[in-house]
Amino acid sequence: MIPSFQDKDYLITDKLSYHFTKPKHGDVVIIKLKNEDKYIIKRAIGMPGDVLDFVAPSAENNYKPQFFINGKLQNEKYIREQMDIPETISYKVGENQIFAMGDNRNQSSDSRVYGAFDYTDVKGKVVLELRDTLQFHTEPTPYIVVFSLIVFGILLYLFYPLIQRRVGKH
Repeated sequence: MIPSFQDKDYLITDKLSYHFTKPKHGDVVIIKLKNEDKYIIKRAIGMPGDVLDFVAPSAENNYKPQFFINGKLQNEKYIREQMDIPETISYKVGENQIFAMGDNRNQSSDSRVYGAFDYTDVKGKVVLELRDTLQFHTEPTPYIVVFSLIVFGILLYLFYPLIQRRVGKH
């Protein structure tokens, strides 16, 4: 998922939301590969019923590869480099499936290799990345906001007396 994530980044993940909701376009999801003891992190690109068109370079498109979702040309600012598309293909995402791709498209093993992923293979989503700065990768679901406020309240409750004593000494 380079450039969005680097090796050894710390990630805060949400493993509950997808028990109540479905992945959305752009979510950074954690997928358990079938028949392998391996998890991958990819971006949800196609949802059930979406038609994805990968258009190879030609004179019609000024020799630039193009990617469409439901007929709309995509301008993906988060990808590392322009995606190599050797041949024009079209793919329709099945029911209860997502099509996911890595942000480092030309070196990513994703739905173009494994096929679409069933909802049951999607184990969670990346919510927050801890690197030099905090970076949200999806909109936090309401229960995460509530949980965060509860944790903040507990921390404030635990540390407020220490802070108050320290401030009182000056």
